[in-house]
Amino acid sequence: ERLSLKSIFLSLMADYSFGIYFIHFYFILVLRKVNFRLTGEELPNGLFDWILFLLITLGLSVGAIYVMKRLLGKKSRLIIGS
Repeated sequence: ERLSLKSIFLSLMADYSFGIYFIHFYFILVLRKVNFRLTGEELPNGLFDWILFLLITLGLSVGAIYVMKRLLGKKSRLIIGS
């Protein structure tokens, strides 16, 4: 049985949700500094910038969790909760 893209995305978010909650703030801090260096503003301006900020933060968080899960195996639950 083939899963839809929506099902795959929701399943991934369910599996990674606590890890995302736990580490996303660190990526937000980094992105705020990068944004400040590029624009002189600490926070994004406009709806498009906020959506981009959200997607980058989510992508970096999911990517970091994926790498940690692959490197640490079952021990990743102790470190990042996912």
